[in-house]
Amino acid sequence: MDDAASIRPPSGSPVLTSIPDFDPATQLVCDREMFVGMQERLRNTLLKLELREQDVAQLGHRNAYLEGELKLQEQHHTNTLKEVIALKQQLAKKKPAKRR
Repeated sequence: MDDAASIRPPSGSPVLTSIPDFDPATQLVCDREMFVGMQERLRNTLLKLELREQDVAQLGHRNAYLEGELKLQEQHHTNTLKEVIALKQQLAKKKPAKRR
């Protein structure tokens, strides 16, 4: 339901006729309740936005941490692979050539 449509008085309303230069196509007559409700909805929306921004910041920090961990794991695996290759090369040098 549209707030403006729900609070708009009928065209022949005495409220509208008592307001000089009132244009119902572009202007709205409303009460304090509408503004209080709108203020509450805006406040809730801003709070949700702030929580989302905090979540994004936490995820950014977590992502940076995980990227660091991934680089450490990558370096560990690279070093292990280098050791395996070096050991295989040493082993190949020690084995005598097979005779036919």
